[in-house]
Amino acid sequence: MFSLEGSAYPVEYANYQLNSHITVDCRAKGNILWTKEYSRENEGFMLIPRYVLIKGDNIGVVSNENLLVYKPDGSFRYMLPIGDNTPVVFGKEAMAYLVPANLLNYQDYSGKLILETGEFPSLEKWAHVVFFKPEKKEFIAAVHFTGGPRPMRQPETFDVYRKKIEKSLVKWRYDGDGPLDGAMVTTDNQKLVIIRKSTVSILDIVNITVGSGFDLKFEEIKTASLDTDNNLVFIGRGAKNKGIRPFLTKVSLTGKMLWEYELRNPQTQQPLVSGSNGQVYVVDGKHLKNIDKGSLRWNLELKSKEQAWMTVTKDDSVILLQDNHLSLISEAGKMIFSSKITNDEECFDAPPSVDSQGRIYIASDKKLYCFE
Repeated sequence: MFSLEGSAYPVEYANYQLNSHITVDCRAKGNILWTKEYSRENEGFMLIPRYVLIKGDNIGVVSNENLLVYKPDGSFRYMLPIGDNTPVVFGKEAMAYLVPANLLNYQDYSGKLILETGEFPSLEKWAHVVFFKPEKKEFIAAVHFTGGPRPMRQPETFDVYRKKIEKSLVKWRYDGDGPLDGAMVTTDNQKLVIIRKSTVSILDIVNITVGSGFDLKFEEIKTASLDTDNNLVFIGRGAKNKGIRPFLTKVSLTGKMLWEYELRNPQTQQPLVSGSNGQVYVVDGKHLKNIDKGSLRWNLELKSKEQAWMTVTKDDSVILLQDNHLSLISEAGKMIFSSKITNDEECFDAPPSVDSQGRIYIASDKKLYCFE
């Protein structure tokens, strides 16, 4: 009915590690192949894309309230209403998503429902899904309840669980007070790494146990991800004797610090991106930096300090989306191309995606673009 076999793109389970090292190369030269306006299918329609999913001949633009599905030639297939700020996962032959009532649906790519109204616990108002791994008969989720707006704000809580899809039975649960700042699955699909403020907990999602944990010793974790070797990489502020200076740090999942590097003004709107050998790419001020084993490997000056979105390809090239330009930077830090996307005012708040042919897809608030 539903399988994640061969569905490791853009990252496994679309679990908001949006840009871990992807398994395809970019073959694009920076030329626009086609653009597609969302409003052509829905008059006056606009959306704020969160990410672009790709599986075979299906290109999915995921926003807070809708999923738009296209073919690789730009042909529009259909639109689905989805729950506010909930995940969408493209599997082998079907997709998993939540409808606005926060019930889980499985649907094949032709649009036929396979399963509908699967119960999704604890996803109430002011809550959002931090991690979601659907399976054939069960799913794993991590949900953060934000407490809602003031003045009626309630305490923050989190809920991590494994549950049968079509029954109310929750097989295993780990919950508590406080925020859930991150949840990431290891590459072997054995462990879930969760971050709560400065505390890291390791959950065995196969044997359903809570394992060891450790303290990162920072007052604030701004962004985090796992590299290709399952080391935790994060940017933190407020470490002892370091003041508010931001540090890029890599630790093992036993809590051992592997290296750190001081930054100046890093961007933290997306999880950190890593290359195949553990190098970390970060936009710091007006520079894209490649940090390898705690040292600066190369430093590329950018066009501006505007918000940037990155994806790292199989050969460790960096696709950079910033200030209305799409750029490709080689593993050695050389600019391969930098193309202006549009002369119109558009907002780009989703990282680039790449299909099996090496074409790049980027989504603005008005259009979907394909570059070759």
